[in-house]
Amino acid sequence: MLSSYAGARARLALAAAFVIVHTTSALAHGLAGERFFPATILTDDPFVADEISLPQVSLQPPAPDASQLTNVEIDLSKRITPNSGIVIGDEWQRLRAPGVPSVGGLASVARSCARTPRSRSCGCSV
Repeated sequence: MLSSYAGARARLALAAAFVIVHTTSALAHGLAGERFFPATILTDDPFVADEISLPQVSLQPPAPDASQLTNVEIDLSKRITPNSGIVIGDEWQRLRAPGVPSVGGLASVARSCARTPRSRSCGCSV
């Protein structure tokens, strides 16, 4: 048991070292000609990039019946070509209410394809 744990730690350290050594310069996305289109709270990021949103945890304020909802979400975007890519996301929810056992579980995996706005529709159905 201990040797498999040490092996897993060694693989993780090797992967981290590879990522640090193999980094390249960051490329800006969201550019169309001379203009930059940033993602905001009201608009989603419409450009394709290799991104991961680490767990986003949201805790809803208690409802009038004192129940409380907790969400944990994660998204992964992967570029396939310079103008298109795929997006995969998952969500875990937990509902707690006084006097009853809490209920929680995973939502269905969200899949979609993305394409830069200056290109035609992606055309894939996932």
